[in-house]
Amino acid sequence: GLTPETAFPNLFIAVLTANLAGGGNVFVAEGTFAGVSVPLLAEVHLYGGFAPGFDLAERDPVAHETVLTGLPNLNVLTLEVGGDLQRVDGLTLDGVGEAATGLDLDRTPAQLTSLLIRGASRGIRVRAADFVAPTPVQLVDVECRENDLEGLSLAGPYDMSLEACGFFNNGQEGLECGTWIAPVGTVVQLSVRDCDFSGNGFEGLDVDLAAPLTLGAAGSFVLDIEDCKFEQNLAAGCLVDLDYEAAPGWSTSFRIRGCLSRGNLGAGYALDLDGAFDGVLHRIAANANVGDGLSVTSESYADHLVVSASAFVGNQGAGVRSTFGNIGLALSHCLVSGNADGGVRAESAPATAMSSASHLQAAPFTQVGLRGTPLLPASPLPFQYAPVEFRSVLGLTADGVVLDAALQSESTLAVELAADEVVRSIVSGAGAQLSLSPPPAAMFLPSTLAVFPATGSVSEDYTPRAGSALIGAGVITPSGAPVDAGPRGGDVQGQPGVEDMTPLPLFYASRTVPAWDQAISPSQEFRIGFEGGTPDAATLLDGVALIDGAGVAWPLNATLDGGTLVVSAPAAGWAAGDRIELHATLLSEAGTPCLPSSLPVGLFQP
Repeated sequence: GLTPETAFPNLFIAVLTANLAGGGNVFVAEGTFAGVSVPLLAEVHLYGGFAPGFDLAERDPVAHETVLTGLPNLNVLTLEVGGDLQRVDGLTLDGVGEAATGLDLDRTPAQLTSLLIRGASRGIRVRAADFVAPTPVQLVDVECRENDLEGLSLAGPYDMSLEACGFFNNGQEGLECGTWIAPVGTVVQLSVRDCDFSGNGFEGLDVDLAAPLTLGAAGSFVLDIEDCKFEQNLAAGCLVDLDYEAAPGWSTSFRIRGCLSRGNLGAGYALDLDGAFDGVLHRIAANANVGDGLSVTSESYADHLVVSASAFVGNQGAGVRSTFGNIGLALSHCLVSGNADGGVRAESAPATAMSSASHLQAAPFTQVGLRGTPLLPASPLPFQYAPVEFRSVLGLTADGVVLDAALQSESTLAVELAADEVVRSIVSGAGAQLSLSPPPAAMFLPSTLAVFPATGSVSEDYTPRAGSALIGAGVITPSGAPVDAGPRGGDVQGQPGVEDMTPLPLFYASRTVPAWDQAISPSQEFRIGFEGGTPDAATLLDGVALIDGAGVAWPLNATLDGGTLVVSAPAAGWAAGDRIELHATLLSEAGTPCLPSSLPVGLFQP
């Protein structure tokens, strides 16, 4: 084991020898090692991808693939319980349809990098048998595919980071955090960045958050999901379930930003918010899902969710739906277009939409208080490039589709199915049945056909065109500065579904007292807390406005109490329909613009 010529022929003997020597790195050459079930003992790190000469300069896990195949009902690799950090890098773990788990980990700090895990019952199992301090685990460039159950299953208290990972065609969830535990007195974190969740049998990503069985003072979660894709999963693309309503000391701070959820059989994003939280959805896109684009549910907890610079387009359910419970939605610079069951449907607590827009949208806003939110005409097209018609796809033929009704647009234009970014042309058509080139790929039904205004592209650009009804249609700042409506308007904007290379920090209203749509006495102060910074007092004048139910601005009396904005009642007392508007001209002390939002005061009536 000390030279290439004397390399161990047996992986377990190499790991055992390294362990007995006090630990070390085990290098594994290219090739297939059959019938492997190896415990990775303490202080031992495992690296594959070597050519037979074990030259580090030539190491390449792709060109020199190291494959470990499993045994029936056993784990291919098992990290020793507890202990110090262990690293596994550059391997393919193949369960060959028989192994229990590709990699099993119990309370072991780990760095897992450049791995392909396939064909096991579960790809990776991360668990903690007791509610001890959170265990840190990092995954980079790990792919879990074609496993019978979950690609990655997590249970217990973990600090988990995933970067550039993929979860494809697993029989159940791509990644299931069920249940993710925050022990008493701890903050646990999950960061998921630049990952792909596609073709899984249940949700692409399912995060269930809970308190331990034995409660104490408090615990909390921090969840960041950024620049991820959720496509063609058989349930929701991304599910976040706060399941600690019986533990009032627990809370979550979550951000979902720059993500695309497309063509899923359920909702694009499903949030079940049963417990204290602050949350923001920024620059997300939900396209052509069979369910809603965004579905928000809750039980009795009253709060609000900020949704900014996002697009909900061509979903067969509603673009955005809140139902059950008392969670309000504060939308700004959003777009709803072509959703079959309405644009924004606030079916429990009313919602607000500020500087947003609807286009080609029947029933655009239900129980939503609107400000600076135009209902755009079908023509002229208000955007640089976007669909000019949507139709529901009810069936597939050998070379085409069956629609709910005949197209009204020209048959020479490009069409797109299920927002898949494939440019298709209409070869022939009779009524609601079309032949397409190239023919349709597999998709969940009903689905969405979008017609674009030219022949060469099906990629949207929501920048307003010259003369667009979006220009200057948003809510002006208190000093009178004009603002464009829609997802590319205002100071805090961007292309929905993707983040910048260097994402801007987010500063937003996270909580109010009283909470969303709860009663307020006529002279009571209205208090607004923030995440991502503390308001700069010098920007209150042009960053905060008090608006009545008719849209008329009233004199504002606002001060800061620590990081909390305190708005005094107007001289005549609060009235139904009053709201506080926050603009991007409200800055944090670090100079970060606030995500605009319209916050109801008391008995809000849209």
